[in-house]
Amino acid sequence: MLFRQCAGGIVFFNDKVLLLQNEKNEWVFPKGVIRNG
Repeated sequence: MLFRQCAGGIVFFNDKVLLLQNEKNEWVFPKGVIRNG
């Protein structure tokens, strides 16, 4: 079984919200993988 530690968040700036377009052309919230270090 694969275990991954990931984190994400919702970024607000005034009345705007940050969204990113991924490689599948989907709109997603910013997120990533947590690495040791």
